[in-house]
Amino acid sequence: MAIPSQRPGPSAERSGSFERGERRALGDGVWGRKAARLPDEGVLLLCTDLQGNRDDYERMKDLYDREVAAGRRCTLGFLGDLVHGPSPEFHEPGAWPSHLGTAYFDRSAELILDFEEFSRTANAFAILGNHEHAHIGGPVVPKFYPDEAAVLDEALGDHRARIHAFFRTWPLLAVGLAFCFLLAWLSDQIGLAPIVGAFAAGLVLEHLHYRDFVDRGEHTLDHLIEPIASFLVPVFFVVMGLRTDLSVFADPSVLGLAGALTIAAIIGKQICALGVLGRGLDRLSIGIGMIPRGEVGLIFANMGLTLTVAGVPVVSPSMFSAAIVMVIATTVITPPALAWSFRRGRSGSGAASATNSSNQN
Repeated sequence: MAIPSQRPGPSAERSGSFERGERRALGDGVWGRKAARLPDEGVLLLCTDLQGNRDDYERMKDLYDREVAAGRRCTLGFLGDLVHGPSPEFHEPGAWPSHLGTAYFDRSAELILDFEEFSRTANAFAILGNHEHAHIGGPVVPKFYPDEAAVLDEALGDHRARIHAFFRTWPLLAVGLAFCFLLAWLSDQIGLAPIVGAFAAGLVLEHLHYRDFVDRGEHTLDHLIEPIASFLVPVFFVVMGLRTDLSVFADPSVLGLAGALTIAAIIGKQICALGVLGRGLDRLSIGIGMIPRGEVGLIFANMGLTLTVAGVPVVSPSMFSAAIVMVIATTVITPPALAWSFRRGRSGSGAASATNSSNQN
């Protein structure tokens, strides 16, 4: 016996901020936002990377229908990349890559058109993936075609503008994070620190890509990432603390190395400050402000702790502990030193002003 569909009707829909005025079941808590606000309770079905696989898409809809028919509140989410499937060349004998699983034909156009209708009455949403982002200003995606967005746009025909407007309402926090993790992984694969790739992702993720969302009153991407950073940064420092061997501080040579590193950090930054160009600049304050080593120093020290050459760690536990002391010392001494430097500068300016006034009199 077929299970009847019990998706919410129009009376259950809430008004969203979809720029063309369409109403969707999850309303403006999801659509037109950078970060989706999902229901507090119920069943959550998630699927990712369908890439034009209409059969798998229909299976997810069937699971949703069953949950609704059983009287449970259900939300169906697609975590990016619903579109852009394999090109016809992949269906030549022996051409299908094994890592793509079961062979299927790309039906991206009909899939996204159906989802645009489906999400009006069903509690369904999608996170903006890099494949959808390519249609609304994101980088070109060349996985199956040189320009996959152009191929799908042609298949959409007269529906292209409507689907582009639809894409612009998808939550997109996952795009920035996924791009960051991708470049961090690529950096690791070529032997660089993952932080290098993450930094490159930050350079590429310009605010221009998300201007439409900001214009509608949404927060910027860096503001949305702030809660995640607030959670993960303390965890990072906990891990660094766990890897510090306190027993090595009984060795005077470790304390001597920590002191030498701290002195080198202070003197080195003062030397760098000499290269600051411009009249009237307080080079001492600039040099003091550059003293702290912080997270980057810890990251590279931690990498050295895990890397080995001929079975010997690049950074020994003693050197790592000394680096930890240097980071702590440079971080702690900088604020009071900087405050002293600023007070010194103000006192000097006040004395010079008084001298000039006396000379004029």
